Amino acid sequence: MKGSFKEDLSIALRGVLMGSADVVPGVSGGTVALIVGIYERLISAIASFDATLVALILAQRWKDVLRHIDFRFLAALGTGIAVAVLSLAKIITWLILNKPIPTWSFFFGLILASAILVYRQIPRWRNGEIITLIVGAAFAYWLSGLLPAEAPHGPLVLFASGAVAICATILPGISGSFVLVLLGQYLFVLDAIHERSITTLAVFAAGCGTGLIVFTKLLKVLLRDWRSQTMAFLVGLMGGSLRKIWPFKIEAPGQELLKAKHRIRTNFLPDVIDESVLWAIGLTLAGIAIVFLVDRFGRQASND
Repeated sequence: MKGSFKEDLSIALRGVLMGSADVVPGVSGGTVALIVGIYERLISAIASFDATLVALILAQRWKDVLRHIDFRFLAALGTGIAVAVLSLAKIITWLILNKPIPTWSFFFGLILASAILVYRQIPRWRNGEIITLIVGAAFAYWLSGLLPAEAPHGPLVLFASGAVAICATILPGISGSFVLVLLGQYLFVLDAIHERSITTLAVFAAGCGTGLIVFTKLLKVLLRDWRSQTMAFLVGLMGGSLRKIWPFKIEAPGQELLKAKHRIRTNFLPDVIDESVLWAIGLTLAGIAIVFLVDRFGRQASND
């Protein structure tokens, strides 16, 4: 539980970055956690919600409870994430709907640079790392091409959606927001955030909490026993997910009668360098630069 206000503020700012990413379909908060140097600490903290914690609570050893779950870290990070989600949800949604090319270009740069940084963390590339990279890339590429589904919004569906989406959120390259889009819950949850619907958000949060605790235990084991292969898989996820956030898309003809969210959009490469292309290139480079700056900030903060 030892720490300082400066450290708490540093963790909270990283939480703001994670929360900002989590709002965007196609961008993962787990990616941000990796590049700011808190990914493995986050996994360990969440995985600490276990039988030992229950025993400590029953024994009313409250100081040991807080120490066991790395409470100060989780509180600072959670505060940053909540601030970002509550304050940026409307802004980012507006940007995606009204300025899609520059917005997705910026996020494309973020993910591309993030994949490069994680790639650098793998000391040696052997057959196992190469295979898991290919599997991760293929899975993310396939997932990114799926179409959104119509779905009810009952409590059980919302709970299950939260559990699945949070597993995606903790994985770099797989966006929890995008999974919510596929499950038909994204706009419903966003509306609940905007309208401060406590009941809806409580059910969704319960699903998120359940899925997160169960999934992070598996991920902690993978990072402990097969770290290089797991990191290679994460690089593949980020690489494959670039399909989803490629900024230049065109709708296939003959879909005028379909709802916008059901229309098929295919990626294309512009054949003319116009103003939109120049903006896209500039914002992609800006996204790359910001990731490397955040990475430098994260390493400096870790060394302090």
